[in-house]
Amino acid sequence: MLNCQDKTAKNNVLNVDPDKFEFVEHLSDNILKSQKSGGFYPLSTDEASPKMISELDEKLQKETYLQIKDLLGHYESLKFHSMVIKDTNGRYEIYRFKGGFKLGSDVEVRAVLDTNGKLAGFFVIPWKDAL
Repeated sequence: MLNCQDKTAKNNVLNVDPDKFEFVEHLSDNILKSQKSGGFYPLSTDEASPKMISELDEKLQKETYLQIKDLLGHYESLKFHSMVIKDTNGRYEIYRFKGGFKLGSDVEVRAVLDTNGKLAGFFVIPWKDAL
């Protein structure tokens, strides 16, 4: 397992592919901004695994965001925290962001990329320092 952390600037993170980082940060932000505006983000086969596309559909995105909004307020921002590589039943890169929400709770926005560099998991969960 490899863990790369930087709490101040993404440019100083070692071993993080800048193209993958930009992709996952942009995708995570777009998903949450689309949900905030009352819509949903339609994942493409260039961005996500087939399973992720079918599971993170319009209905689930809208229902989930309503729950998030009720607990945390509207989405505002992302700030990179760390990237962890896990090699269990395949290689996964886990990107952890501190999520900024209207009510300011400690929230993690977690995006998981599979071995093909496609979104395989997306979570908005309470923050824990350890993964």
